[in-house]
Amino acid sequence: AASDALFNNNGDSQPNPYYPGNSDHQTGQGHNPLFPNANPQRTSTLEPRRQLPREVFRLLSKIPSPFPYIWAFILWQVHAFRTVFGFVLPLVIEPIRIIYSILLVILDPIIVLLVAVYHYTVEIPMGIALAISRALYPFYIFAMTAIVFGGLIGACGGLLHGGIVGPWTGRKSKQVNEELHQGAQRLVE
Repeated sequence: AASDALFNNNGDSQPNPYYPGNSDHQTGQGHNPLFPNANPQRTSTLEPRRQLPREVFRLLSKIPSPFPYIWAFILWQVHAFRTVFGFVLPLVIEPIRIIYSILLVILDPIIVLLVAVYHYTVEIPMGIALAISRALYPFYIFAMTAIVFGGLIGACGGLLHGGIVGPWTGRKSKQVNEELHQGAQRLVE
């Protein structure tokens, strides 16, 4: 009877809009919020298809939900973890803190020496190199611009000479090279 209350919409229990009870279909009094314009006389053909889900819901309604138990178990685990480590952690941390302070006192001269070596061999030379690079940066930009534009002018000049001026002169580059070579030979002799 209690499981039927899930499926019947008779007013004294929570209605189930997905699977209304038989009384809704037979009397036409029930209201289905999923299908408000449904004709109660025509829904009787759907009844055999709804029998299996109704039985499944009837069986599932008898199984309690596991979520409250899972949540209680998670909370219990967190509480147990905090309680155990609340007692154990100081017992572990305090010896480590004592050993750490003793090691710091023993290793302090070595640490100071290493910091000084790092300062004089890395930080100061790096600072000098950075200062020089910052000072020479405008010159670097000027030089790179001059190099790029010089290369472009040289390339354009070579193309201009080889593609336009060379054919106008009518001489081949092999003849020019031979004349230059002969002129150089006469100068050497």
